[in-house]
Amino acid sequence: MFRGNPEGLSGVEIDRLLSLGSGEAALLYMYARRNALPFPESMPGFSKEQVKQALRQLCQAGLLAAPPSVPLPQSTDECPYYDSDTIAKSLSDPDFAYAVRQIERLLGKTLSSQDLQILHSMHDWRGLPAGVILLLVNYCIERQEHNGSKRRPTLRQIDREAAVWEHEQLFTSDLAEKYIERREKYRQSCSEVLRSMQIFREPAPTEKKYINEWLGLGFGHEAIALAYDKTVIRTGKLSWPYCDKILQGWHAQKLYTVPEIEAQENSSKAVSLGSMKTNGRQAPSAAKDYDEEF
Repeated sequence: MFRGNPEGLSGVEIDRLLSLGSGEAALLYMYARRNALPFPESMPGFSKEQVKQALRQLCQAGLLAAPPSVPLPQSTDECPYYDSDTIAKSLSDPDFAYAVRQIERLLGKTLSSQDLQILHSMHDWRGLPAGVILLLVNYCIERQEHNGSKRRPTLRQIDREAAVWEHEQLFTSDLAEKYIERREKYRQSCSEVLRSMQIFREPAPTEKKYINEWLGLGFGHEAIALAYDKTVIRTGKLSWPYCDKILQGWHAQKLYTVPEIEAQENSSKAVSLGSMKTNGRQAPSAAKDYDEEF
């Protein structure tokens, strides 16, 4: 159904349409408004694929809402082909032309016709505005540098990340910047976790999965380092499943920081020692108690 003033386009609606950078989406939206169609699945002069793409953009921008019985249109697996006239027309758009110039500067080369095809597809097919594409390219370059590579990423490599941004619906600069901030924070946290676990290499996929889950649960690298220390003491090696068991146990108790964990452990030890004295049993040594905790 529609969101906004039914008598005319509000300022918010106009801003969202402009941010899409898609004439087809704007035309379909006005056609739907003019004919009071909550979710138009066809439009005179538009192919089925054009309508599908425009609907996807409008839904993601919050201008239309797909009925529960109708799935949100998704991108096809293959990018459409753009002829030279279409590319030339896109370059007449000041924002897109500026983005192209800046990307050439960042990548240190003149973009080929194939590069422009890929770049235009990010804008037209994936629905990323020119400003967001610039942020995307900068992000990919910085990520390459963090990985120790001196080579600039190719447009095809950047487009793979663009698919992620499309999936995450990063269709404004504000959303893209917040996403970059989250990813940078995660990258730093992941590096700290690896260092605390004495791992000085790129983690394997399964290792990444564990780290992602632990960080997602809310643990910092200090708590993960403590779980690692307990794992090594108990098993004599790094056992990812065993370390995960410890952290999942803390998660169940809602313990996420080292002070919280240690306070709970000290409390449990005090209760245990008190119980043993009451029953006339000899308390075990601190080292044994620590070792048997897990």
